Amino acid sequence: MQCQDKIWLEEQYITKKRSMKDIAEECNVCSSTILKWLRKLNIPTRTKKESILIYHSKKERGKETYKNRKWLYNQYINLKKSSLQIAKECECSKPVILYYLKKFNIDRRQGSEALKGKTGRDKGFNQKEETKKKISEKAIERYKDPNNHPMIGKHQTEESKEKSRKRLKGKKYEEIYGEEKAIKIKKKMSISQQGRIQSEETRKKISEAQKGRTYEDIYGEEKAQEIKGKISKALKGRTYEDIYGEERAIEIKEKISEKAKGDKNPNWKGGIDKRESLYNTKEWRNIRKIIYHRDNNICQLCNNPVNIFDNSLFPIIHHIIPVSYKDFRYITSNLILVHLKCHNWIHSNQNINKKFILEPTLENINYILKKNKEKTILEYIYCYN
Repeated sequence: MQCQDKIWLEEQYITKKRSMKDIAEECNVCSSTILKWLRKLNIPTRTKKESILIYHSKKERGKETYKNRKWLYNQYINLKKSSLQIAKECECSKPVILYYLKKFNIDRRQGSEALKGKTGRDKGFNQKEETKKKISEKAIERYKDPNNHPMIGKHQTEESKEKSRKRLKGKKYEEIYGEEKAIKIKKKMSISQQGRIQSEETRKKISEAQKGRTYEDIYGEEKAQEIKGKISKALKGRTYEDIYGEERAIEIKEKISEKAKGDKNPNWKGGIDKRESLYNTKEWRNIRKIIYHRDNNICQLCNNPVNIFDNSLFPIIHHIIPVSYKDFRYITSNLILVHLKCHNWIHSNQNINKKFILEPTLENINYILKKNKEKTILEYIYCYN
């Protein structure tokens, strides 16, 4: 307890000349305990006459302040204190301050000017949490039917909208309401917006406003990383159907596919011949049989036999130098037999060392051509037939 500290109690009782009652109210104890600790700590107590003189001197100081025009003018106009705040400081009632403002011809502020830029606490409306809950519960019961709401059919004027925009432009909820209240407001907004589907007009407006802007541009680098992490955690293991529903998921997938077609695709290489035409030719059919026979129907990556009836073990012929380079499509040393599962692994990010993948550099071309010493393609086809 603070009253047990000798230095603090001396400062309050002797230097500041506070009464035992005031100190007791601050420490949440009775005045008799303060007296007890004053005696225990050997702090000299005041007599009745001394305490009465201090009480009256404080009252006289308060009277002198609001009766002085310069002091009252400074407090009300320069410091912009309210009449209620000045009355509390002077230990008098509010009408007394209003009387002396009128007497000294000090222009009073209007209600809108006095409350401008002030929160509920500054205005003097310090409601308890219990009363707030009761008011909110009654309002919910009263306005269950939307037709009973007092604001129905009323709209703000364009002037009021512009004023509010200018006043709140560039400000965050934390700056307007404070951190604690801002968190509560954001939670209420997130709950109210759950399950709502935005109209096409609002989507278009949002897309036009955010077009070409990244999270870093909007929120900054630090907050952008936090937002991306939250989004990735929230969407992990969920499909478009789980998030948007079947109908909306189909629309989104169609839009994504249209955006990634042809020249719009980042992997576009100027148009390559269709692979269907390659795989349907007689030459390819014959060379496929040769590769099967050469590799003994065994995957060259995992050394397990292929199986036509198993999807993961289905045989696929892999091009070491990619198919997009036409000169190496039918060279046997550029072709190997692998499983479908192994083929997917070769083209995945897990294949860090790029096993069975080569680019058409001079060294790689010489390496492939040296391997192809046995026979040319046409000789293989002729021998097989």
